[in-house]
Amino acid sequence: MDKMKQLLVTTAGVVVAVAVIGIAISGIKNDISHKAQEPSPEISSSESSVLSAPNAKINADITQNILLMEVYSDPSGGNILNGSLIDKYGRRHTFDFTPAETLLSTEECYNTALENYSDLPEEEFITDTDIREIYQNIQLVDPDCGYVTEFHTDETGTYTLYCVKDYGTLQFIKIYSEGSISDTPTNESAKNIYEYFIDLAKPKSSDSESSQSESVQE
Repeated sequence: MDKMKQLLVTTAGVVVAVAVIGIAISGIKNDISHKAQEPSPEISSSESSVLSAPNAKINADITQNILLMEVYSDPSGGNILNGSLIDKYGRRHTFDFTPAETLLSTEECYNTALENYSDLPEEEFITDTDIREIYQNIQLVDPDCGYVTEFHTDETGTYTLYCVKDYGTLQFIKIYSEGSISDTPTNESAKNIYEYFIDLAKPKSSDSESSQSESVQE
């Protein structure tokens, strides 16, 4: 009789253990199934545009590296469209989408350049000291800064310099333009950047000529 009781107790213990294990396995399965159905973390539009780019050589932080964009567009003569991205290290990455099927918008031009970033020719363009000063001015540029506008009927193309801000929302602020439409900024910070780039465009021959004339006079 005692053996029968022991057998019943043992059998009951086994049944309980099996039930507990079954419940645990069922809970694990439900947890795994629930996690599989959870949505993946959201990626911002700026990150997704870079992560989907087949040739991007830097991670999604590349958008934070770009400070300025130069664009030259000319609807005549085969839709000329070229320019460059200038990063926070003072490097210039040039692009040329000529002939463009259509003249891209500023944002489309920027995104297309990013998609081809790793293939863009690169050069050292602005010194470390100057790029720091330009960066400080970019932070202070008023998005609604005013311009003095002039129209030139003898010109067909326009060069435009934008500062690029991407802090969750992509923003292009025009610094200045030259050509068929010329916009000179009135905002002080924009004027500082404008004057720097205008100086870059000046021919250096005059400096060399003056130094040569001085040496001749000596």
